Amino acid sequence: AFLIFAVAFAGFFAAPRLAWTAPRVPGSDDVVLERLPARPGDPAQRELRDLRAALAKNPRDPVRAIALARRHFDLAQAEGDPRHIGYAEAALRDVPEAPGTVAELLVVRAQLAQYLHDFARALALFERALAIAPDDPEALAWRAAVRMVQADYAGARVDCARLAQVASELLGTGCRAHVAAATGS
Repeated sequence: AFLIFAVAFAGFFAAPRLAWTAPRVPGSDDVVLERLPARPGDPAQRELRDLRAALAKNPRDPVRAIALARRHFDLAQAEGDPRHIGYAEAALRDVPEAPGTVAELLVVRAQLAQYLHDFARALALFERALAIAPDDPEALAWRAAVRMVQADYAGARVDCARLAQVASELLGTGCRAHVAAATGS
């Protein structure tokens, strides 16, 4: 009985020491902490793998980076998994923003910023995208959505009216109806 008590007593005091060990901190951002298992045959995982492989050949290729970032953004919205936003940001990390930057790159970066609730940065990026491509319906729709979140209903109405001119009356009407519903009309 004493031996059982002694072992239990020693175990009781040894356990807290294990809990107090220092956390493992990776030496650099390049260290992979864990690889999550992929579901066999999952077409989304296969698509992501192919997009990552294509981007790895040229990490500064905006077309490939945007394709991978968009896919991760779509998955973040569909699954609610914020890790995909980090993956999307990583895909765009090496793509430079130069004066002639493709508007689509700015739109995708703005979408990621708004997902992270960095609305000021999102609006600034949408402004830059619309300066390059004033008739971009995606930039207009997303800017209207960010303005709605910020209760800038007048700005959202302007974007909705412009959206109806460059996309379709249906999109414009839906956008205006959203603003009207939020403002009690």
